[in-house]
Amino acid sequence: MEETLLAHFDCFYNKFLNEENYDVKVNYVKKMQELAHPKSSSLLEPKVNAQPRGRKSTKEKNAAKEQNSTRRDPSEFEHVLASLETPKPVKEKPRRNLKGKVKVPAQLYICPFINQFPEAIRPYIESVKDVDDDGNCGFRAVSGFMKGDVHDWLMVRSDLLKELETHLHLYEQVVGGTQRAMELLHILSWYESPAPQEQWMTMPDMGHIIASAYNCVLVHLSNVQCLTFLPLQSKPLPSMKRKVIAIGFVDGGHFVQVFLKKGSPMPPIACNWKRHRLSIAQNWDAAHVAAIQKFNDIIGVDVATKEVIHVK
Repeated sequence: MEETLLAHFDCFYNKFLNEENYDVKVNYVKKMQELAHPKSSSLLEPKVNAQPRGRKSTKEKNAAKEQNSTRRDPSEFEHVLASLETPKPVKEKPRRNLKGKVKVPAQLYICPFINQFPEAIRPYIESVKDVDDDGNCGFRAVSGFMKGDVHDWLMVRSDLLKELETHLHLYEQVVGGTQRAMELLHILSWYESPAPQEQWMTMPDMGHIIASAYNCVLVHLSNVQCLTFLPLQSKPLPSMKRKVIAIGFVDGGHFVQVFLKKGSPMPPIACNWKRHRLSIAQNWDAAHVAAIQKFNDIIGVDVATKEVIHVK
């Protein structure tokens, strides 16, 4: 019996190796991950929002009919097996402006979001690059830097989920408890486009996971909060070898790629890095002291440089 099961697995493995379509391979990995980690995958029962007002949609009417059906629901395993079929290609639709005119696809132009960052930091921004606003924008922005392609956002979600699961006890301390860590697991366990709001990237807590997963320096910029995140548990890299990336939070719910000029100021290090980083990582901040001081000298008091903003 065991030999038969291994033969089936070898067949699947060979099919994966011989598959030329990258999207199909990503789908295979996603489904295998769901089987291996059911408690932190999209097999989890999603949160249900309160019933909105208004007429029921056709989808809701069909759902009501399904509830009265005596047909057996497929098991989670059957859902995974069924979804291993070749996924249908998804065509990215161009966005439209308020006048209905078709815009150029998001990743092909430099967008004018620079005015949504603190005025003092704008001269140090080389450019700002938009990404698709499908709820996965934060992961797309990181993917553009770390994978070289904003379309590899699925792999970014997978990388961050692995980092969080592997060092869960550490992140429970960093983000303030088990409940918040479980919420982050739920946020990361989404593999579709668009993503519902409950599974959008959140800052600042996700910043620690990104910096640690990719062993990079992450700068987070917005009009109300600016922070720098460093790896929590790795030996500092020489300044010439470390990768510094920046993402911006704009429009109250959208992330973009920000390209900073060489020698630009850098926001203060997130407080929770100083509290929870391992001893081996203690000198990551040494190379950025001057840049941080430069930022503090020019930034206004209306921009928060701490992880928790106290509202008076």
